[in-house]
This record gives sequence, structure tokens and C-alpha cells, in this order.
Amino acid sequence: MTARILLRPDASRACGAGHLMRCLTLADALAQKGWEAHFACHEADGFDHGVVVRRGHVLHTLPAYQGWEADAVAVAPLVDRLKPDWLIVDHYGLDARWEQACGQPPARVAVIDDLADRPHAGAVLFDSGIHRQADAYDGLVPAHCRRFCGPAYALLRPAFAAHRQVSLRRRAAGGKPARLMLAMGGVDADNVTGAVLEVIAPVLAGRGMALDVVLGSNAPHRASVTRFLEKAAFAARLHVDLPDLAGLMADSDIAIGASGGTALERLCLGLPSLVLSLADNQPPAAQAIMDLGAGLYAGDVREAGWQQRLLAGLSGWLDDPAALKPVPARAAALVDGEGAHRVAEVLHERG
Repeated sequence: MTARILLRPDASRACGAGHLMRCLTLADALAQKGWEAHFACHEADGFDHGVVVRRGHVLHTLPAYQGWEADAVAVAPLVDRLKPDWLIVDHYGLDARWEQACGQPPARVAVIDDLADRPHAGAVLFDSGIHRQADAYDGLVPAHCRRFCGPAYALLRPAFAAHRQVSLRRRAAGGKPARLMLAMGGVDADNVTGAVLEVIAPVLAGRGMALDVVLGSNAPHRASVTRFLEKAAFAARLHVDLPDLAGLMADSDIAIGASGGTALERLCLGLPSLVLSLADNQPPAAQAIMDLGAGLYAGDVREAGWQQRLLAGLSGWLDDPAALKPVPARAAALVDGEGAHRVAEVLHERG
């Protein structure tokens, strides 16, 4: 009988696509082991959940999210019908109450989290945070819950492991930075991309650097970013729904990006990054990256002063290549790109 998983993430213009994309990566890894993957996602504006089907998995659409109780009621019939070997939940709005009310035995619930701020009832928990230690979940999970914490469990697509060695050899060879990547999230509802462009444009124009900007097709400010780049005094390209982000990262010399899932991707490829935090859960990871010498933390975009720190960090790296040289190896040492295989193996062994 085919082993089966039911995954409960969401993606929307408001919450971004990180939860869904890392669950897709895990589903792909388990599919290689012969598992059948089902996704339960609520209807949401601004995101095409059809990516689930295009990746070869089954999508079950839930009503719009109205809190954990209504969500548990909506998921319970799926659990009863599918009888999954594992129910995997990756959702900030769901906790132990949902996990106990959705119809799945808690011994067969696996949790993906990166906040450590609420209780869970599952038997297994994964948190790939750079700074995360298992004791962060003391008192939040049952004593028998197995915790797998740290960047070794980062759910990165296989493309990042595939590009890793070429990317690291290129950086080890040295050379003057010539290509900058800017990726503040596929949706970027607050147009942080536009704000960053205003800061870095004079630096890029003055040094002849090329810029690659990454956005999703549902980004609400894509038109204004396009207009800015068309008038830029430097070479610039906008990549929309880029299918090969790993390749672009491998070809970039420096990146500016958020302290979310893409930060782990950049680390895997040894891409020196100026990191900005966009949400309450992101500053600790961004600070950890800086403390470990794997990047520079320019600050929280919701607070004053990040523009000056970003400008100083970028200019400092460009003016002093010696300061930039050790960063790739330190970054790559944190994330090896094999996390999806590790997580899949844990679930497969207990399947």
C-alpha cells in the first residue's frame, strides 16, 4: 500500500509563499521514496496554488481561513478519507489545539515551525532556523516529541545542492564583484524592493555593477519596480517567476534579501548577503548570520536607520574585497542543501 502524507500549509499575498514552497520541497523528496502527497490549502487572493498540481501532487482547496477551530473542522473529513501516514502542518495560525482536533492521531502529526512561540501536540517537529536549538521548544511540545532543529534540516530544493559546488568554486577564485541580486520575496506587498532600489541606485551607477531583481507575477508593485529599472543608470533585469533562482544566485556576487527561507538558500550557495528583516520572527536569524560572519545584517525595514546601514554595508564590501573574501565559506558551512533528504528520511523511517 502506498504511503501517504497530507500537508497543511498556506500561501497568499499577505503571508507569502514560504510555507507552501518548503512543503512542496518535502513532498517532492518523499515522492522520490514512493509516497503520495496531498495538500490542503485555503482559498487565498494573490497566489496560484496550482503549482501543487503542476509538481505532481494532489490539491484540496479549503474555505477561507477563519481560525483554527473552523480549519480543523474543514480538514477532519480529509483526514478521515485519506487516512494519511503523516499529517504535516506548517502554518503560524495552527497549534496544539488544531493538531488535537483535526482527526489525525497526534503520534502521526509532524510540525514544521520557525517561531517556537506556541504549543504543539505532534510527535515530530522540524525547525531549520540558523539560531534554533531544540530547548527552545521546552514546555511547548510533549516530552516524547522528537525535535530536529538547525539549518541541517532546511528544506531547500535540489537545485541548490546541484549548484553548490560550482558556486563555491567560483567564489573561491575571487574577483571583483560585478553582479548584485535583489530579492525581497515574490510578493513583497510593502514594496521593500522599491525602497532598496532608491538606496543602492547611486552605488550601482557609480561602479558599473549589474543588477538582477526577482519578483513574482503577483507582486502588487511590480509595475513601479519595472519603471524604476527602465530609467536606471546601470544594467538591470527584472526576473518574474524565475524558475531557476539557484542558477541566478550562483552567478551573483552579492545579494540583498530578507531573513526568511531564501536566506538559507543564499547560505547554501555561499552567496554573500546583506540581510534585512521584514517580520517579527526574522531579526534573530539575521543577527545570527552576521554573528557567524556569514553575512551582514542591515536592520529591520520597519525601523529607522536600515537604509544607512545597507548603504554602508554594500559600499564597505565593494571598497574592501578582503572583508568580503571569507564570507562565502562561512555561509556555506551553515547549510549544505541536503535538509529535505534528512527530513524525508525521518518521516520515511517512521512511516
